[in-house]
Amino acid sequence: MITKIILLLIGLVIVTGCAAHGNQQIHVRTPTDQELERFLSIEGVKALAVKKYKDHAIILGDSSVYTLSITADNQFQYVGSSWSGGPDRIDITAVTQETPFIGVFIHRNDVLEHGNKMKITFADGISVEEIMHNEKAYIVDHPLGKLTNSSEAIVEIFNDKGEMIYSSDANNH
Repeated sequence: MITKIILLLIGLVIVTGCAAHGNQQIHVRTPTDQELERFLSIEGVKALAVKKYKDHAIILGDSSVYTLSITADNQFQYVGSSWSGGPDRIDITAVTQETPFIGVFIHRNDVLEHGNKMKITFADGISVEEIMHNEKAYIVDHPLGKLTNSSEAIVEIFNDKGEMIYSSDANNH
């Protein structure tokens, strides 16, 4: 009988310990500017656009995208991807396919030179407009913070006369 009670108590301790461990959340924070610079140096990434959020940062590099957090023990925690860019491309990407933001990389000089406004239509049909400042990369959040399929986003770029000079819909769909 005592053996059964001991086994029962051991089982309860194991189950309670596992449940407590399973409920622990990993606490992360946004990197400081110094930590961000160190990460970029280690990974060999030239940042074209960086946007900080409450517990992470999004980094768009030349043909790469990362989400970076700092763990409680001050270690880098990140997910990223990279690809081969081309001189005449405009890439639409994110760290994962379902994300609350998209990254837009502009490699085309004509679009960089003449682009004035960008309209992004997310997979759910909600649109956002962004004024362009001759930058090669933009991080655009879904206006409601919803997860969206980055591969279904449509990017349209207009010149200062309001004429469309680029549409991902015409090029990719």
